Amino acid sequence: MTDFSESFPLWNSTATVRVTDPRRLGAAMRAVEEVVADIDAACGPGRTDSELARVQAAGGRPVQVGATFHAVLWTALHAAEVAQGPIETELWQSIQIDDPDGTVAWPMGASIDLSGALRAFAADRAAERAAAEAGCGVLISIGGDLSVAGPVPINGWQVQLDRDHDITLHGSGGVASTRLSALPATWRTISVLAHSCVEAMIAGRAALARRHGVGTWLASHGLAARLVHAEGWMTSVGGWPETLDDQFSDDPVAYATA
Repeated sequence: MTDFSESFPLWNSTATVRVTDPRRLGAAMRAVEEVVADIDAACGPGRTDSELARVQAAGGRPVQVGATFHAVLWTALHAAEVAQGPIETELWQSIQIDDPDGTVAWPMGASIDLSGALRAFAADRAAERAAAEAGCGVLISIGGDLSVAGPVPINGWQVQLDRDHDITLHGSGGVASTRLSALPATWRTISVLAHSCVEAMIAGRAALARRHGVGTWLASHGLAARLVHAEGWMTSVGGWPETLDDQFSDDPVAYATA
């Protein structure tokens, strides 16, 4: 079974919709576009008319928001909580959320990055909606983070995770890659395979914050992951779908001599 795809620009990146049945690509695209429009209206980056923009401009006053904004915000809050960064945690704790009234308020002038939560949340919701409405297998990729729902192609989903790494996915779930360019950093990239893209994103954030014992921590939580060290060597845990062109090692010396 071959999959068919269509791509479009989204949130300073690229979104790709892939389906197992070419006759259903149009239906899948319509479902994805509806999901993206809803999320973009809630918290799309760069928009001045979104609920996010209204919250940021309110100077700390409560603003009425919808269920989608609440869902993305709670996803980002949970990711920040498990990462336990002192600056992020203090900022997130100052956000006031009133679920029954549907209002949100946060400090005047605060700049809060929802991008990671936004992509993961959108990928999961779009994949689920598209698979249900198109009636076929769907893979959604947004900026490299991806979610799979519905039937899987006979040979699996062939995915290019980055320029030099391809994997094959044989079931539903999600993959998210967390990258850190600032130094000092132990790991440059942590890619996690989990039951959903949101779960993978949150696990990657938590793992990156640990710096040491990352592979053991991920494996103990039943997660498959690929870790790229700041020095360039790689390792994998938990049954990550490796490929022949990868060179994995727990030992940078062994990697250098492979």
